[in-house]
Amino acid sequence: MTKMVGKSLQNGQYILEGELGQGGFGITYKATDTTRELKVVIKTLNCRLQKHSNPSKLHFEFENEAKRLSKFSHPNIVAYKDFFVENGLPYIVMEYVQGVSLDRLIKDNQPLSETTAINYIRQIGEALKVIHQNGLLHRDIKPQNIILRQGTQQVVLIDFGIAREFSQGVTKTHTNLITNGYAPIEQYFPKAKRSAAIDVYGLAATLYTLLTSEIPLAATLRSHLPLTSPKELVPQLSNRISDAVMSGMALEPEDRPSSVSEWLRQLELSQREFITTPELSLSDGTNILDLTKQAKKKNQAAFVQTLIPPTRILAGAIALLGLGLAMASTRFSTPTPQIPLSKINKSSPPTTKLSKQQNPETIELSSEIKIQPISKSAEKQIETIRQRAQEQIETIREQAREQIETIREQAREQIETIREQAREQIETI
Repeated sequence: MTKMVGKSLQNGQYILEGELGQGGFGITYKATDTTRELKVVIKTLNCRLQKHSNPSKLHFEFENEAKRLSKFSHPNIVAYKDFFVENGLPYIVMEYVQGVSLDRLIKDNQPLSETTAINYIRQIGEALKVIHQNGLLHRDIKPQNIILRQGTQQVVLIDFGIAREFSQGVTKTHTNLITNGYAPIEQYFPKAKRSAAIDVYGLAATLYTLLTSEIPLAATLRSHLPLTSPKELVPQLSNRISDAVMSGMALEPEDRPSSVSEWLRQLELSQREFITTPELSLSDGTNILDLTKQAKKKNQAAFVQTLIPPTRILAGAIALLGLGLAMASTRFSTPTPQIPLSKINKSSPPTTKLSKQQNPETIELSSEIKIQPISKSAEKQIETIRQRAQEQIETIREQAREQIETIREQAREQIETIREQAREQIETI
């Protein structure tokens, strides 16, 4: 619809600049809000639907989309601006998110890393929690409807054109508009039980694509053909992440997690890495590397809170070294002499005492205990312990440096995002 480019709407308030995209329901344009001097997105009915025999029904649906979108104020949901009807056509005005959709980030055989993909999916998951709490299903989760905001790692969910109200587990009649590969089997039927598991499927299928650069097999074909797991396509993926994706894409809705929160917990558990190195522990028994690994897999704020001060690390290493010395000294010293009571003179000095671990017929003569010089074997063990402690300290220091640099980078991105939002608000005022 190139004839729309340059068109003025609402008495010159909006000027259409160029087409952004077109779907089965609408067409979107980049535009300028001249009163606020802001870039916006304006959506209206596409050419085919403009010729529909029942335009009033379409107008009603379009207005409902605007109402649904106006409910939300969330950083990962595109912001609603305005709705109006002009010359018989409905228009929705939304925030313009400068950036690229996730499908354009993925090239053949070049999927995203696990960390990056899960970061994006977790953000959209948080947006879906809010959407579901408001009694809505998005029903069109796919890489094309997720935009990575330019200059940040923030993603934004767009296109609420086929979003519909739902009650968990209640049979409802919905339009069967679908995107093959991302729509679950129940979405192919106009009348079926609706639940949050619909969007869980779409979210898991989107992660499937981000991790493999492949579109999943359509749900309607899966009764005859098995779905290839992400791990089979990309062998270096972790088993647990692959399993979490397959769980979210279970063919039958009752076999999927019942909510986005439940599925995100599976992802969180899948990311955790536990190690069992006992060499460095805090006084409460917590292994230092365990703590560092777990913190690394959580958000960066949690890592800052659990970052171990260097003094505690060094204290653990010193304690370890001391324990090694004590063990070596005990192991290689002369055994404590034990003498039968019958051979002890009654005038024995008061330094003697009964041993709690020994036979009651014997006593320990503490005055007779002698610590022999440490043998070469003991010295080797002590040196090994010292080296291992130093290696653990260096490993923790390196991990801490990496985490601090990551935190700094994310902080810079957040500051830039806040500045951009502040500029937009100032321009709006």
